[in-house]
Amino acid sequence: GGTSLIIATSGNRIVRFAETDINPQGATARGVRGTKVDAGETVCGCGSIPSGSTSVDIVVATANGRFRRCDISDIRKTARDTRGFSQFSSIAADDQLVGLATVLHGQSIKYQTVLRRPGIIDPDKIPQTSKADRGKEIVSVKKSNQITGIEGFDADVT
Repeated sequence: GGTSLIIATSGNRIVRFAETDINPQGATARGVRGTKVDAGETVCGCGSIPSGSTSVDIVVATANGRFRRCDISDIRKTARDTRGFSQFSSIAADDQLVGLATVLHGQSIKYQTVLRRPGIIDPDKIPQTSKADRGKEIVSVKKSNQITGIEGFDADVT
């Protein structure tokens, strides 16, 4: 039970752990480490999954416009402060994970590019795939205008 937290890194790794794995912190605390990252890696996305939620998909995106959508049950639980596990079976050498979004059914996905050109994607256009899949190219981007991040949002809200 309980809420799960999920963190993705540019090194193609995801960590999912229970919110209760984090002890309450005081105002001057520095916090706790959610995931380990290798040199050159960054955290590129995070989200929370409420306990008992069955209407949440996890969407990840790469800089070159490849997206993968999976059910929360496909993201196995790990411990916090670990490297996690690989989300794509393989990513091209010139690509990297740039975003993770927890998307409720009915929400849309907003993406941002290097040149600050946003776009909106219907998550239903992203096929649910297995870990062995490299994801599907949903957005065609040039090397000079790659995707820099994604987020889920309610399209009806302005």
